[in-house]
Amino acid sequence: MDQATSDGEPLCVIYALSIDGETHRYVGMTQIGAQARLRIHLKTGRAPTLPSARWIKKHRLLGHEIKSVVLEVCTPETIGDREAAWIVLLRGQGFDLLNVTVGGRGGLPGHVHSAEARAKMSARMKGRTLDAEWRAKLSAANAGRPGRPVTEATRQKLRAAHAHRAPMSEEQKARQSAAMTGRKLTAEHRAALVAGAKKRPPQSEETRRKRSETLQGHRLSDDAKAKISAARSRYEAEKRGLSITEDMVRGIRRASDAGVPISALAERFHLPYNQTWRIARRRSWAHVE
Repeated sequence: MDQATSDGEPLCVIYALSIDGETHRYVGMTQIGAQARLRIHLKTGRAPTLPSARWIKKHRLLGHEIKSVVLEVCTPETIGDREAAWIVLLRGQGFDLLNVTVGGRGGLPGHVHSAEARAKMSARMKGRTLDAEWRAKLSAANAGRPGRPVTEATRQKLRAAHAHRAPMSEEQKARQSAAMTGRKLTAEHRAALVAGAKKRPPQSEETRRKRSETLQGHRLSDDAKAKISAARSRYEAEKRGLSITEDMVRGIRRASDAGVPISALAERFHLPYNQTWRIARRRSWAHVE
């Protein structure tokens, strides 16, 4: 592999970005040449997410030229260490660098945002909704991507975090309920859920025992029972291809209480006899008064 471009520019270098060529604001490493890397910086500066990209965008809007200065020509084997060394050196000399890491091959995964930065990101994301096109792009990008295996140590951390998590407030519950109310799963989504459930390994005896112990003595509220009944009734109706509304349920019960036979009601509302009987006797759709 050639170590220089056709113009003689070295490829494997440590470079610095600045306005005047002397007041360095960012140090980076590249194996494609400093000018080629600068062109990439200028493109990413259009949609800035990092401090260096925001700095580039600001000065380009002011009409300033971003310059790339080669600090050192090095080899691919030492480029990571040399970048880290230059960051330490320039910061020690008082340069206000925009690098968010200490450099080297580690990259951004080791970077930890401050509490202030996390608060700003949280405020910026609140109330933000993804449109259908963006959701489709995310889905296409993640399709077929293998999931990362979760180690037992990670599982223990998740359990510990869940155990100390504060219960949801009534406001949070109301928001979740409002978001899910009336939401219907597509046939494709239902098929994916069924396929995923079939692949799931059966629960161990220990897991079943723990769930049983957790649920012992637990009583459902009347509100919870009504919600479960409503969900079950809707599911049964959808499974049979029936179109049942709450007004139909009330009409069936009023007529049944007035003495109209179940067979006549089933014929009037175009429902199976058993389904009509269950509605009239409040065995199904019990949540409807």
